[in-house]
Amino acid sequence: MRPHAPYRTKYQWGYVASALEIEGRDEAHVVFLPTVSQEACACFLREIAQSDPTSVHVVIQDQAGFHLKTGDAKVPENVRLLPLPPYSPELNPTERVGLLILAATGNRVFRDLASQEAAIENELRPLWTQPQRVRQLVGAGWIGSQVTACSG
Repeated sequence: MRPHAPYRTKYQWGYVASALEIEGRDEAHVVFLPTVSQEACACFLREIAQSDPTSVHVVIQDQAGFHLKTGDAKVPENVRLLPLPPYSPELNPTERVGLLILAATGNRVFRDLASQEAAIENELRPLWTQPQRVRQLVGAGWIGSQVTACSG
C-alpha cells in the first residue's frame, strides 16, 4: 500500500535563507526571499554584517552557484566566507534549520505562500527567543576552531 499525502500541483515559490551564530549571542538570522541569486545572497550577507558592524562574521556555506565567493566585491568588509567541501550537507548546521521547516510544512497543503511562511516562522520562533536552541542546532566540534581560524 502506498502512503498518501496531500498535494497541490500548482506552486508558488519562496526561499528561506538562514544563518546560525556559533559564538557570542547564539542568534539565528532568517529571511524569506522571493528568489535565489547572487544579489539575494549579497543582501543576506549585508544583513548579517549589519547585525553587529564591529564584529567579523564568518559565514559557512556550501558551494551553490548563487553563493558569493571569497573576493567578490559584494561580500561585506566584515564578512569572511568559509566554503564547505562539495556534497557535505552534514557539516552545515543550517541544514538542521531545514529539518525544522520540514517538520512544520511536510505533507501539508497551505492555502498560499504567506500561510506557509507563517507556519515556518512559528516553527523557527524559538531560535530567535531561546539562544540554547541555536546552540543545540550548532553543536560542538570542528566549527568553533574553523571559525576562530578564519576570523582573524
